[in-house]
Amino acid sequence: MYQAERVRRVAASPELMWALLTDTNRWDRVAGAGPTEYRYDQLDPNDASTRTRVGSAFMLGARYPWTEHGEWIEGRLAWGERHYLAGPVNRAGYRVELEDDAGATSVRLSAYVGDDVPTPLGVAMRAHFEGALERWLDSVERLVARLGPLPDLTAPGADGAAAEPLAAQARRLLMSAPAAPEGDLHGGQRSPVREQEFSFRSLEFRKSPVSAEVRERLIWFLHDRPDDEVRELRPYECARAWELPRREVLSAFLHAARAGLIDLRWQLDCPVCRVAADRRGTLAEVGKQAHCDECELDFAVDFARNVEAVFSVNPAVRTATPALYCGGSPWLRPHVFALFELAPGERREVAVKLPPGPLVLRVPGGGRAEIAASPSRLVVRLDDSRVVALGEGDAAGAPTMLLLDNPGPRQRAVIVERAGWSADRVTGAAVVAFPEFLDLFATEAPATGVDLSIGAITILFSDLTGTTALYERLGDARAFALVQEHFSDTSALVAAHGGALVKTMGDAVMASFTSPGDALRAGLAMIGSVQQLAARAGLPPEEVALKVGVHHGPCLAVRANDRLDFFGTTVNIASRLQCQARRDQVVVLAELTAHPEIAATLRAGYRVERFRAQLKGLRATQTLVSIDQAPATPALAEAAPELEVYVGW
Repeated sequence: MYQAERVRRVAASPELMWALLTDTNRWDRVAGAGPTEYRYDQLDPNDASTRTRVGSAFMLGARYPWTEHGEWIEGRLAWGERHYLAGPVNRAGYRVELEDDAGATSVRLSAYVGDDVPTPLGVAMRAHFEGALERWLDSVERLVARLGPLPDLTAPGADGAAAEPLAAQARRLLMSAPAAPEGDLHGGQRSPVREQEFSFRSLEFRKSPVSAEVRERLIWFLHDRPDDEVRELRPYECARAWELPRREVLSAFLHAARAGLIDLRWQLDCPVCRVAADRRGTLAEVGKQAHCDECELDFAVDFARNVEAVFSVNPAVRTATPALYCGGSPWLRPHVFALFELAPGERREVAVKLPPGPLVLRVPGGGRAEIAASPSRLVVRLDDSRVVALGEGDAAGAPTMLLLDNPGPRQRAVIVERAGWSADRVTGAAVVAFPEFLDLFATEAPATGVDLSIGAITILFSDLTGTTALYERLGDARAFALVQEHFSDTSALVAAHGGALVKTMGDAVMASFTSPGDALRAGLAMIGSVQQLAARAGLPPEEVALKVGVHHGPCLAVRANDRLDFFGTTVNIASRLQCQARRDQVVVLAELTAHPEIAATLRAGYRVERFRAQLKGLRATQTLVSIDQAPATPALAEAAPELEVYVGW
């Protein structure tokens, strides 16, 4: 074996060094590898179990394929190796080993090629790796210096939650760090900006109603940061890195996409391996089903769970270089805490301090097992179609002894994943309930005939009553202007409470929200707005009123008149609840009042009344709750004697 090795003491924690040095996607680029293309092949035509991912890249003037192998334990070690299926090199690898060294880290890096290569080539590649490792460590040390005072990556979050994956934290540190000097290896290539086009589109973006601080930060980021950081952007991740409000950052991204600075894409994440299975340019290209090549799995597209809005710099203003050099990098799978490869018949013991929170043990193609807590001893046995995990005792903060057993005739992988953590994703459900999306991307909708489930969303219906008498009293022109003012006020209030106006229908409004609490508060504010509008117009209080219904549940996103619209039982129930409301009331199903945000709102002193009614389309009589600010009156009680009146909740 022709191996290069470098040992260095770096003034940073082992956790940070692990996160930076296991970015094998970046290391492969530094080492001179070409961009990788992946496909899935069955290596033995007679054995379906040999189906695997095959990478290929140009090397020594030709494209050579390989299979990937490797292991890692977060914060401790990692190695990756390519087994070439053709070419002058049989295998090549990279290894990271770390030790805590009195407040710093002792780093041992090695890169190698197998001994089954011609001697001149092996010697030349060893010399090449020696220089690459030296440059790689130099660039990481310069990066650590740019980061300044470093946080404790193992500290729990502000709300007491377990620490995030190291790679996710390091990624944000890089995004908030001062820009690397031109040519820095770790910063990577910074493709040229087409200045005139960038300036023109930035001018359009600056006209948008976006926070100036957020807007200028995004413009600077797109212009000055390296290709690695602008090729795939997640608004919520940027918000955390820049310490700016999430909603303002997402709003800026949507306006920047409308101005042509960035492109919006829809990423379909596999529900099993939790990595990107596919990507689509528009909602019209997203179907009901998707396929994950890695898991060889077809899955139903759930807009709330596995459709993510991602952004990238528009190629008209800047053409970012190809991204993928190592698809198996820990950097690209931060939810994976550890990965082990077991040879046929191998039994292994390894002590691992598992992260807090629920975990999943997963064997690709062979099942999964859930772990609720960290046991002191965990026996993991791999059968043909399942994984059996038996835990004993409580580790109580100490390492867990893993006993891994692969009795079968083929090599298997065991993956330890954080089940309760997910990246800072902007899901499809969050985007379609965002006001700027429906305003700026009115034609973004699923393909005709395709209904996309978007999981749980809150739908609000409102209806302005008394408009017929209003037109008779005020005349057509003045009454029409008053109704339009109501729609304008309603749109502003929906947006102010985190919702999106879906459509207006006569005197009615339909809006969507991600939170039931936001929808209720918006409905109450809309009622107050109508009362103020009537007072300004000199109308008696009983002349005009608003009736509101709110419901929360799964919806279908569909194309209607070339726009995004929502259908399904949740939408129907919200509409029926609005019909049950009396003047200046919000009505919900009784069970929704158990939602913490709604319960907190009701404790603020609103009058709450419980009653029963039959809703069209539902067989059973439903228990409903009406909410308003007016005091209870005998007349109301006589009109509806079945009501139970509560003050507070």
